[in-house]
Amino acid sequence: MIYEEFNKWFVAAADERAAIVDTSVAKYDNESDALLDFIERTRLEKILNN
Repeated sequence: MIYEEFNKWFVAAADERAAIVDTSVAKYDNESDALLDFIERTRLEKILNN
């Protein structure tokens, strides 16, 4: 999950019910860094689920 709030970007993992896992939240000052983290997390999830 990636979202913007108060001019900050957040990346977080969500469980199967779309609830945010508190310990997974990362905050970024810019969209580019947030997107890089989001892509890395997505790739990792794909690897773990294979």
